[in-house]
Amino acid sequence: LTSSGTPFWSAPKRCPVPLAFDANNQLHLDFVLAAANLRAYNYGLKGMTDVEYIKSKLSDVMVPEFTPKVCDCV
Repeated sequence: LTSSGTPFWSAPKRCPVPLAFDANNQLHLDFVLAAANLRAYNYGLKGMTDVEYIKSKLSDVMVPEFTPKVCDCV
C-alpha cells in the first residue's frame, strides 16, 4: 500500500513480470553482453565482443525458474 492507503500496483502501473530469456533475441543478447563487459571492467578485466562465443556459453547456463515471494516487510 502507498502512504495514501491505495494498492501500489494499481492502474496505470503494471506489475512486473519475469521475461523468458532468448539468446536469439538481439535485445536480450545486447543486455547480457553489456552487463558482462561492465562487470569485467569493474574487476579490471578485458571485455569481450565475440557474440557467437557468448551465445554458446549462454546455452550451457541453467537458470532456475523465478518464484516470487510475498514480502511483508512494511
